[in-house]
Amino acid sequence: MTIWDEKKLENSTGADVAVFSKLMSEMYDQSWYGILGNDEIEFFLSWVQGKRALEIGSGTGRITIPLLEQDIDIFGVEGAPGMLKKLHSKVNGDADTLRFILWNAMNTPYPADDCTFEMVIIPFSTYGLVHNNVENLGENRLLGEISRLLVPGGYLVINDWRVGEFDRSLVNKEQEPWVHEHSHPEHGTIIEEQCSFFKLNPNRILNQQIIRERKTTLTRKNDSKIMEQFQESIPIWDTLDFPLLGQDAGFEYVKCDHCHFHESPSVHHIFKKK
Repeated sequence: MTIWDEKKLENSTGADVAVFSKLMSEMYDQSWYGILGNDEIEFFLSWVQGKRALEIGSGTGRITIPLLEQDIDIFGVEGAPGMLKKLHSKVNGDADTLRFILWNAMNTPYPADDCTFEMVIIPFSTYGLVHNNVENLGENRLLGEISRLLVPGGYLVINDWRVGEFDRSLVNKEQEPWVHEHSHPEHGTIIEEQCSFFKLNPNRILNQQIIRERKTTLTRKNDSKIMEQFQESIPIWDTLDFPLLGQDAGFEYVKCDHCHFHESPSVHHIFKKK
């Protein structure tokens, strides 16, 4: 079964976002990024049970596969061809494959009709990562499109890693690199090093919009060969910014729930379409 407009899918090219690179796609399932706990899947299951749902950033199926196994009527968009290929390899048959499409999350409108979904989920801090054009943040494009796709009274859950207010003293200062090791099936240990620089980029909605300029280097440990290197701009929102974003797009901000599903605490922002 599919709800997607096939003609609009013909020219889909995915997303030009560094975190969706080919190498990262190959390591994702073996990395801590791919870890899934029972409490996380139970949380999302409680929201999507009995509803037609859309997941933005389906990845390799970390959340999607367990939901499908519970007979959830879920669809998804994924910007990385490598991620989507892995997801397709895990589902059962063409009917489920057609549910999950290659699509840049910021490419609006999506190839689906108004009021197609009763629930939209954006797990694992994906909301910021898919914003590959920080110059247009004031358009609030993604939340506006989600509002179009949801039925009146439908819900949106966004997971975000920022649980407090950003320390503005970090703006315009170089940060200490963040280093983590991943396991690659062919290359062995890959060292991921991230160097960040924060700046302010005000827009129509927020006069204190924070942008994280991040340079990531992926190096093969056994011979120090640089496998990939890329730069990206990632918007950051404080907890109190999300109600403003939701209101601008026609949502009621219901609540925020703190959780600790991953290595660090995170928060769920929950919205209801008016």
